[in-house]
Amino acid sequence: MGRSPSSSRHFPIFVFAPPGVTLVGAKELFQRLRELRADTLVFTSDEEAAGMCTRAVRLPTEINELLAPIPYIIPAQLFAALLADAKGLDPRCPALAGESDAHALSVN
Repeated sequence: MGRSPSSSRHFPIFVFAPPGVTLVGAKELFQRLRELRADTLVFTSDEEAAGMCTRAVRLPTEINELLAPIPYIIPAQLFAALLADAKGLDPRCPALAGESDAHALSVN
């Protein structure tokens, strides 16, 4: 199987692996990404999953599966905000917003 550009060493892959039924499938994915030598960052509370990835953001281990999306999204939002800042982008003003506004004005 060929190596896809989306799973190369120079293209990071972010994975969210909360507790619950999806964790088994996530670990299978991590194994395949490891074989591809992909650069992976996982957000997880699972020690084994964290060890299978290049980098890990460890979350508290006692998170109810039903409530897990709440604490999992906060690190992702912080990362996105810091990345936008590092790239000189304003996350409050997406690049396409100006085009949408211009299109809306031309339609009226």
